[in-house]
Amino acid sequence: MIIQFLYEDGRSQVHDFLQSIRFQAEADSDYAHTFEGMMKVIAHLHQMKWLPYNLKNYWISLKTTNGYKKFHPLQSIPSPSYHLKLYEIRYNHIYSTDPRTLHWGARIFFFRERVNKQQILFLTRALMVYDTLDLELNRKSEELYEVCRQLSFEIYIDFLENPSKYLLRGNDS
Repeated sequence: MIIQFLYEDGRSQVHDFLQSIRFQAEADSDYAHTFEGMMKVIAHLHQMKWLPYNLKNYWISLKTTNGYKKFHPLQSIPSPSYHLKLYEIRYNHIYSTDPRTLHWGARIFFFRERVNKQQILFLTRALMVYDTLDLELNRKSEELYEVCRQLSFEIYIDFLENPSKYLLRGNDS
């Protein structure tokens, strides 16, 4: 399977998001666990030949550094149109060293297409989501999630109209 970061104006929001987590991981164990987990999930997807057609109840099971299994769901996102199939990779990091944060996690939106007999996952947007004791931060997190979701649908629609604009560039996958 090919995993392709989508680029707009020479930048990939998902790639930049992962790099940001990687840099923060140097000083924060929560970010280190999140970065490690997200990279394991992406590597697992890359090694698969095909994602199952029905991702409604699909979970990836990976071992953590301390040997425990952790499950990460791949979920279908409700779409404004029946033919659009947008998905999200979820990595939940439940424990936090910040006492104000109950739990948090990373999300990556993607769509998949079959191109030249190969399945390609097109990574569109990524974000951190929080469940905190701060209601305002929770509201902002939910709003950002909706913005990323909507932008991902717009990218997908543009892909369907102009696939050659998005297909394999040299530095992707």
